[in-house]
Amino acid sequence: LEQLGLVPKQYKFDQLIVNDYKPGQGIHPHIDRRNCFEEYIVGFSLGGDAVMDFRHINSGEIRALLLQPRSVLILSGQSRHQWQHGISANSTHLYRGVAFKRTHRTSLTFRKVKPEFLVDESEFETQIPKAQATQKIGTWPILLVGLLLVVLAAVIQHLDWIGFGDA
Repeated sequence: LEQLGLVPKQYKFDQLIVNDYKPGQGIHPHIDRRNCFEEYIVGFSLGGDAVMDFRHINSGEIRALLLQPRSVLILSGQSRHQWQHGISANSTHLYRGVAFKRTHRTSLTFRKVKPEFLVDESEFETQIPKAQATQKIGTWPILLVGLLLVVLAAVIQHLDWIGFGDA
């Protein structure tokens, strides 16, 4: 994303959320907490298509965006701060007059926690020694996510921009 100029150079995400959606599941409209997270929220979509609705917090205007498999959504600026985003919990979605049945979808959402919300890990060292925590967690999830990102970077599709700067 950095090489494509979509996020600033040296921008380091420190949080990954993996959401697994069964057909018909959604997520309520929301804005990722502005006081907790930095400017860029990046979501990769895997699996089935879904329509994400955006609602402007002042005007109430609603715009829809089709999230296709292997696509990336980057929220920053007005799209991050002035628009709620969510996916309706319906088994069928309608996008530009075309209805499609929802299938299994997984999203990977990357965020960066603001420094004032970072936890001092030294508090936990007395409870679980670092070596023991590493043995329990292992490194395979990190390697798997890294491999997945390499594959995704090779197949990222450009999203149909829906003009968030207009409102």
